[in-house]
Amino acid sequence: MKVLMFGPGRKVKGGISTVVNLYFSDWDFENFPMKYISTMEDGTKLKKTFVFFLAIIKAIFIMPFYDLVHLHMASNNSFNRKRYLYKLAKVYNKKVVIHLHGAEFMQFYQFSKPSKQKQIRDVFDGAQGVIALSEQWKTYIQTFTTTPIKVIYNAVPLPTKIQPKKNKNICFLGRIGERKGIFDLLEVIRRLNIEYRDYEVFIGGDGDIERMNSYIQEHELHNIHYVGWIAGEKKESLLRDCAIFALPSSNEGLPMALLEAMSYGCIPISTYVGGIPEVIDHEKNGFLIQAKDQENLYIILKNIMNNGYDLPKMSKRARLSIESKYSLSNSIKKLYAFYQHCYNLGVD
Repeated sequence: MKVLMFGPGRKVKGGISTVVNLYFSDWDFENFPMKYISTMEDGTKLKKTFVFFLAIIKAIFIMPFYDLVHLHMASNNSFNRKRYLYKLAKVYNKKVVIHLHGAEFMQFYQFSKPSKQKQIRDVFDGAQGVIALSEQWKTYIQTFTTTPIKVIYNAVPLPTKIQPKKNKNICFLGRIGERKGIFDLLEVIRRLNIEYRDYEVFIGGDGDIERMNSYIQEHELHNIHYVGWIAGEKKESLLRDCAIFALPSSNEGLPMALLEAMSYGCIPISTYVGGIPEVIDHEKNGFLIQAKDQENLYIILKNIMNNGYDLPKMSKRARLSIESKYSLSNSIKKLYAFYQHCYNLGVD
């Protein structure tokens, strides 16, 4: 089966690109020949328009030679771009799989005009299959389509030679803004610093950097370090060094950064949103709080600083959770099986 896959450029900052790059690292190209076409690159509006126009031109000429079209989709402009590619796939009578990533897709659907909601339903109803990142997201998607839905968790490769963490350093990786909860975390760190200083905080990502830096400077949070958008060896070094991974998001699908951090034995503190509660077992392999709950976040971090938890045991459990359920090879095998299922739909 030949697969034609569409999504953001592989160098674009974000979770979808991370997923795609991981697929490339372990893909069975012999049995599932695959071509990837970028529909968006970072840059100006003109550049983004040109990249999508080029993707459409490429698709027109090569789509006839592929069996199945895999669309990585999120909200707003991502949906609009993939809708045109979906319609083209239907012109060529191709099987379509939608891989839904957008953490805010349900809000996008619920608050859209009726005409836009119909467009969304038409695209999902016309696909042969939908991939959801969690059981909760599967339930959401089932409210507006009857198309078969398969839960395939985001997954990560497993790093080797993980050493026990000897500190209580905290890291945050993600888009800097309200949705990821970074400003809730900063406020909690400000409170924590009144009593504790024997830890460091590392923040990686892009977004509202100016607002973050202003807060750090205003409150003289000298133990917070902004490391920019990091990847590769720099990210690996950070995750190997930090004991705690904090991601107090208000909205998520299943964040790649969370899975990566846990694979390195970082103890996660996150929220009851998206697929996160399917990964974190509260006070076993990490901690769960309600979104925007600064008080509970503060209490958990204070207890950590006071040695109120068995951190080495929790770190091992975090790592084992990823090994057992979120390995890359298992996820790709599930994807291949779902391809076969979708391709065979309607075939006598």
